[in-house]
Amino acid sequence: QTGADNEHVSTGQTYSYKHNQAKVSLAYKLSNNVSIGSGINYFVTEMDTVSGSGFGLDAGLKYQLTDRNLLAVSIQNVLSNTITFQSGSETLPLTFNLGIENKINDSLTARAYTARITKSVDTDNDVLLGAGLSYQLVPQLRLHGSWFQRDSIIDKHSFFGLGTDLTLGSLSLQYSFRSVEYKAQSNQHFFSIGLKIN
Repeated sequence: QTGADNEHVSTGQTYSYKHNQAKVSLAYKLSNNVSIGSGINYFVTEMDTVSGSGFGLDAGLKYQLTDRNLLAVSIQNVLSNTITFQSGSETLPLTFNLGIENKINDSLTARAYTARITKSVDTDNDVLLGAGLSYQLVPQLRLHGSWFQRDSIIDKHSFFGLGTDLTLGSLSLQYSFRSVEYKAQSNQHFFSIGLKIN
């Protein structure tokens, strides 16, 4: 389906859509309780015969409240937040995220978060929610499950995700699968690699 009309009225037309994103990030531990980080994103979007690319910068902070509770805040699309197409450009919205993590026991961890998206028009989907659980199966392997919301022009949709986190010394490998409730999007796969320098 094409355009914002697919939120209300079917246009009867279809087109191909592909969005690829690569991210490089760095985190630094300031103290036993505080860590900061930043990441650079590169986007490539293809819609039928139209394509565009751009960069975005994210920044965040984590604070260890107690041995079992963690607070995290981040800002997405701080700088260079424009995807440029042949006929124009699209500005990525500035997004504020707040999350909290509770370690229920040595194996099970619960998380909840909310996001606030700044938009140029008033909609009912500028505040999004999410929650998840992770389980330490063995010392090297952690399993994740989550439910969260994402916005889509003038509406918001629910997603469910499953993932794994494999740690091999200083190297960590992550994979996640996201099923999409919204009919205009297909299921998605994510891969990432982490390296602990010191």
